Amino acid sequence: MNRAIQIKNDIFQLQNQLDQLEKELKSLQHNCAHEFTRHIHSQECIKCQLVESLNW
Repeated sequence: MNRAIQIKNDIFQLQNQLDQLEKELKSLQHNCAHEFTRHIHSQECIKCQLVESLNW
């Protein structure tokens, strides 16, 4: 198989895997009982690493 075609197929497979992982992360973050630590301009959950901006 042409190397360029193989690279494109690999990229497509990795993009699909990344999409699936992002969906899983969003689901985990959505269902988390958050415990936030505050920073100057944001807060981050120590359990799921969700970051929220603090608007003052």
